[in-house]
Amino acid sequence: MYATADTRAFTRIRLQLPTPRLQLGGNFVLLEEKKAGQMKLFVYIRIELSEQTGMVTNLVKGSENTGVGHVLANKGGQAISFTLNGTTSFCFVNSHLAAHEGKCDKRNSNIQEIFEGLANTGRFGNKNLDIAQYDHTFWFGDMNYRTALPEISDKKLKHKVVTDWVAEKNYAEIAAHDELGREVREGRILTGFHSAPPNFRPTFKVKRGEGVEYNMKRTPSYCDRVLWHSAPRHENNIICSEFTSCEGFITSDHKPVRAQFAVTPSPVMEIIEHVAPGESIFPQIKFSNLKGRDLHRADGPGFKSDPYVVFLCNPPNLIPEEQRKITTKSITQTLNPDWVDEPFFSLR
Repeated sequence: MYATADTRAFTRIRLQLPTPRLQLGGNFVLLEEKKAGQMKLFVYIRIELSEQTGMVTNLVKGSENTGVGHVLANKGGQAISFTLNGTTSFCFVNSHLAAHEGKCDKRNSNIQEIFEGLANTGRFGNKNLDIAQYDHTFWFGDMNYRTALPEISDKKLKHKVVTDWVAEKNYAEIAAHDELGREVREGRILTGFHSAPPNFRPTFKVKRGEGVEYNMKRTPSYCDRVLWHSAPRHENNIICSEFTSCEGFITSDHKPVRAQFAVTPSPVMEIIEHVAPGESIFPQIKFSNLKGRDLHRADGPGFKSDPYVVFLCNPPNLIPEEQRKITTKSITQTLNPDWVDEPFFSLR
């Protein structure tokens, strides 16, 4: 599979660029696309997979604009999700977030709006869960998070400090001051997502053309990112084998990035009927004494959370369809819930 995204219009230089399919070669075909203004998301799949009946199921797409009135499509996110071979689910999210230094909280808010907006479409998987419910979720795009050096107020000095690190190839030091990394580590946004350490020069803001020359009006930053999240018991099934920038791209004030992953699909499970023909008794699994401790504070500063438990299985048809929406009751404003519910499920 191959996913690609674009979040900017080329206003000064217009070139006839080859389509992603031509760049990928003749072995890929477009699976799905989602466009909102100048924001575009494309997912390609190998032709031999696309020709297998039932290989791709539950194909869904949607978007959430975060521009003025949630209508203007200059900022926002687009998503495409699907299940491969009946066992492994994927979701790809492209986002273009609020620009400019000092707008970290606004970018965080944009991400929350995208999460909520996509969930409110009612199209993406279990309605009780957010977009990270899939086996593997990839979030990428021009996320606009900046290099944060709050102790330096002089813009020219800040620019020099970072460009000196660039000249020394001290990319780890730049990443250590990255807003997005800080926000994820401290649990304010994209909890459970991972990103590979950048071993390349910051991708913004550069002068259009060959090479990498930074605009003096902006602090060099890793604005262009790729993150991923894997569901429990799937974390060891994915490896990020490459994360790099495309410095040969000359038509933007960003240098695009690309990442490559190796994913081990979940095995196909055969459903074996446990009862004799004519019988209606099934084995059951029952949950009791359910507890949560030190949960994530999801309702924002000054609040806690209203946690409840959602039950999932893979493959979903291990339990009857009418039982797949069972949840515990919600316990309001706590990070240490104790549930008295004892939900049970019939196993097919």
